[in-house]
Amino acid sequence: VQDATAGIAVYPGTGSVGDFPEDVQRGDLVKVTGGLKVFNGLLKVDPVTSYEVLSSNNDLPEPLNSDITGIAEENEASLLTINNVKFTAGGNNFSVGNYEITSDGQSSEIYVRSNHPLIGSEIPLASVNLTGIVSQFNSIYQLLPRGMEDIEVADDFFLTSSPVQTNISTSGFN
Repeated sequence: VQDATAGIAVYPGTGSVGDFPEDVQRGDLVKVTGGLKVFNGLLKVDPVTSYEVLSSNNDLPEPLNSDITGIAEENEASLLTINNVKFTAGGNNFSVGNYEITSDGQSSEIYVRSNHPLIGSEIPLASVNLTGIVSQFNSIYQLLPRGMEDIEVADDFFLTSSPVQTNISTSGFN
C-alpha cells in the first residue's frame, strides 16, 4: 500500500483476518492494522488484524522516476519507474523467477512470483520503461512489476519476437 508520502508491504500471513488483498483493488483507500515484521530484510505488515476499504476509485500515486539505483532501501514498497530498461533474457517467456534488467550500464532484477500475470508473456526485446514496486529479498533489492501494463515499449523500432531462420542452405537462408 502507498500514499503520497511512502509505501509499506502488506503480506497477510498466519493469523490474518479476512480476504486481504482479494477484497482490495488498485485505487482503494484502505485502513490496515497489524503487526510489523521484517521478512528477509523487507519491512511489512503481518499479520493483518483488521482492514477496511474507506473509498474506491481514487487516483493512484504517481510512480517515482529514477534510474536503476532507485531500486534501494529509501524507495522500498513504493512504485518506481525506470526508463530505457533492457531485459537480458529478451525474447524468452516469463516464468517464476528473477530476471536481470540493465540501463545506462547499471543492472538490477525484477521478480515474477507464482500465478503472476506476466507468466507466459514474452520478455520484451525492445527497450522499455519499467514500473514496479521496490522490494527486497535478503540483501537483494528488486522491482516487482504488477502486470504487462507496467512494461511500456520505449523504442520507436523493435522486434516483436526473436528472429527465426528457415530454408537454410549452403547459399543462404530466410
